[in-house]
Amino acid sequence: MAVETSGKIKLNNRDNRRKVRLTKKQIIIALSIIILAAFLMVSAQLYKHGIILGNDMMFHFNRFYEAYMQIKTGDFNYF
Repeated sequence: MAVETSGKIKLNNRDNRRKVRLTKKQIIIALSIIILAAFLMVSAQLYKHGIILGNDMMFHFNRFYEAYMQIKTGDFNYF
């Protein structure tokens, strides 16, 4: 860092760019954690052979149906 005479701090270009280097071990650990978390979230659906539907299920079903009907009839509503 360099200080100008006006008292303002001037940053050099190399101060702005900090490169983070991850080792292969760190990348593998991070990916393993992400994959494990994804599997845990899906495991209930796999175990029960069903799907989890949220409280806005009907909204999304109606949205898909409306999009299907607009494509089928060619009458597009943009709202």
